Amino acid sequence: MTTTRCFEELQNDGTYRGSGGIGNSYYMRATISTESYTEEYIAEYHDGVFTVDGEEVDDYEGWLSENFSDPAYWWEKN
Repeated sequence: MTTTRCFEELQNDGTYRGSGGIGNSYYMRATISTESYTEEYIAEYHDGVFTVDGEEVDDYEGWLSENFSDPAYWWEKN
């Protein structure tokens, strides 16, 4: 089992970034319904190696740009 900390860069589709420690990032998607809450790992970055669905990908920055360009809107209570 992988331990993931943090809940950063939440997107409108439920995608977010978590950390597994220095040099390790996990990209996950959370789905919430009235019946359940699920999380799925969609990508991982470890010491310069980036994988999506278990396959190594060369264009890390391009993938981030494509998948992390719709940030969630946060309501602030005053």
